[in-house]
Amino acid sequence: MMKNSLRSKIWQYLIIFSLIIIVFLWLFQVIFINKYYQYTKTKDIKQIATKLLTGYKRENIYNTLDEISYQENLCIEITSSNSTLYRSSSSGNCLFSKSLLKEAFINSNQKEETYNLQNPQFANKTILEAIKLDDNLYAFLSTSLEPLDSTAKILKEQLTIISILILSSSLLIGYFISKRLSNPIVDISRKASLIAKGKMKKEFNSNSDILEIKDLNNSLNEMMIELSKTEELERDLLANV
Repeated sequence: MMKNSLRSKIWQYLIIFSLIIIVFLWLFQVIFINKYYQYTKTKDIKQIATKLLTGYKRENIYNTLDEISYQENLCIEITSSNSTLYRSSSSGNCLFSKSLLKEAFINSNQKEETYNLQNPQFANKTILEAIKLDDNLYAFLSTSLEPLDSTAKILKEQLTIISILILSSSLLIGYFISKRLSNPIVDISRKASLIAKGKMKKEFNSNSDILEIKDLNNSLNEMMIELSKTEELERDLLANV
């Protein structure tokens, strides 16, 4: 196979495309999984905080908070500057004991703040979202970022198998595609070379169903007809001379 042949080029491009896909899979599923996980959890807790800010005056808000806390694995606390008004039942693993942090937020007079903390009990990261609901009413939402080491290990094993399958499939598919595309062109090129040497007089016949190859085949047949007419004119001219 020639280095710059059509077959080799198709094969190379398909393999390069497969490698790019594999690289993106490894980047997003293994290397950046922790950052993406933290980004997703932070976005989710901010969305819940926004909903809480707009609906905290409803009568059944505490029942709603219990449902949210259970479904999203969140710890939620509603507090005033003096006392705790509500705390979700799943708050045992959260960092609400950081009273100094809560006091600092209350005294800062900010409307919203996101804190990334380290949970000493479970040695994992925790996101704490603090929002000001009213003049003397605050909400604190906390969620733990579960360790993803075991998940990343499983993903690495799966991606290794997937990478091997993708590359193997690319080699096989690239071979058949390149063969299907290049064989008719190679055949036409060979016949065109025979025409140039005056060794071929019959029409081109191609079994390819590719439109561009059919058009090329028809163009070469038209060229042969014109060449035949030119040769006939030359013979008539010589005969007349």
